[in-house]
Amino acid sequence: MARAKQRQHDRPPAGPRGSGGSRGFAPSTERGFAPSTERGFAPANERGFAPRVELDDMDFAIESTGHAPQSSTAGPPSLVCEHFPPCAGCPQIPVPYEAQLAAKRVEFAAALAPLGVEASLVHATIPSPLIRGYRNQARLVFRKMSRGGHLHIGLGMYLPGTHRVVHIPNCPIQPERLNAIAASVVRIAEELNLSVYDEREATGVLRYLALRCDRARKHVLMTLIVGNDNGEPLRVLARTVHERYPEVVGAMLHVNARHSNVLFAGVDAWTIGAARLEDEIGRFRVLVSPRSFLQVNHGQAEWIYARLEERLTEGPAVALAPAAAAPAPTAPAVATDSAEPAPSVREIVLDLYCGVGSIALHLARPGRLVIGVEESEEAVEDARRAAHMNAVAGVKFVVARVEDFLREPERFGVDLGAAPVRAAVLNPPRAGCRPGVMEALAELSPADVAYVSCRPFSLVRDLELLAGRYAVTEATPVDMIPLTPHIESLVFLQRK
Repeated sequence: MARAKQRQHDRPPAGPRGSGGSRGFAPSTERGFAPSTERGFAPANERGFAPRVELDDMDFAIESTGHAPQSSTAGPPSLVCEHFPPCAGCPQIPVPYEAQLAAKRVEFAAALAPLGVEASLVHATIPSPLIRGYRNQARLVFRKMSRGGHLHIGLGMYLPGTHRVVHIPNCPIQPERLNAIAASVVRIAEELNLSVYDEREATGVLRYLALRCDRARKHVLMTLIVGNDNGEPLRVLARTVHERYPEVVGAMLHVNARHSNVLFAGVDAWTIGAARLEDEIGRFRVLVSPRSFLQVNHGQAEWIYARLEERLTEGPAVALAPAAAAPAPTAPAVATDSAEPAPSVREIVLDLYCGVGSIALHLARPGRLVIGVEESEEAVEDARRAAHMNAVAGVKFVVARVEDFLREPERFGVDLGAAPVRAAVLNPPRAGCRPGVMEALAELSPADVAYVSCRPFSLVRDLELLAGRYAVTEATPVDMIPLTPHIESLVFLQRK
């Protein structure tokens, strides 16, 4: 789940993966927003997105009313938010948090019932350690906003099913640092007279703002996504933000004039400062690029990694040598993996859809080769750098589609016959595994399979293909994205 998955392209914030951006950066499909997804490849109607709308609806941002509906469930609301409604990013705000957790377990158990999974195997939903400020990233849309008879720059999220934007100057589920930086970007952009991009006319500049911060909320990576590069004013904007907020360690400009809601569908123009954010997941340091997918909730991602490590490993964890310094942004790519020599490998573990490699790092053990497979070259580069930075041996990362790798591992320099395949971890995009993946995995026949899912429908569809060969032994819903209907989950299966 350190889903560095840029899966496929990232998309903008809309109202109710995953994630996770992205894996694309839907500025938040995870939270009920319209167009966007975290990592999907399926058609929009398969992934629960709102219907396509015409661009007549795109001109202006609107301000929230500040009046929230009363909860129909006894108990206090989960969060107080001045933007709810009309912002629908957190539709379950009126529902007490314990009721949300209970409902997600019931829904998840019902989804697994057709597979013959007994309710006793479905654990209680893991609560998020944070509600306020839990998100480590923001995906926001620029839009013109009329206020006091004058046009201003609005920055917020789409209304569900439309291209209208709710202006959100202070989102309570984002860290205060990100809210402050976003507000500063708007103020500086107005001082520089920067225009907002008009998709109908293909004119203007500002389209989206992507921010991500580390676990400690001390460092931030900023990406400006623009329709047109107007040159020096955008560099001035980035430099000014960095001067006012030194915690912004890197700023990138991405030029995307495509007529779509995909954030990173264009070209990278320049980077000021760091190209990657150094973060911490569990006991490991990881590196995350602007396009790489990392789940939006650090605490919940760490719970999943720890449970995977507990179930799929024996013996002590790999002792970390003094960590190497993070490679500089301009350093050459880490071309080699820290895999152990073949004679010392007693078993193989597969980390499929490995993203930035966080799960692989947690599963590394002496005598074991962990192979991470990910189609995003940028994410694999992040994973290789992280293994080097943490001095973790016995891991190898491969740039490939999972179905291609399982079909012909030799083509990617891997011999899966060199040692028994002990376990496989699947962490696919919202759409689930592509055709052929589950069938190939069944033929490979690892003793244990773990599936990290961000959509119960896709999970059940994929697990049906293992029926008869594997049995579910544990299933746990995880509240990765609180205040939304989104259900993340971790399921363990054993070969019969």
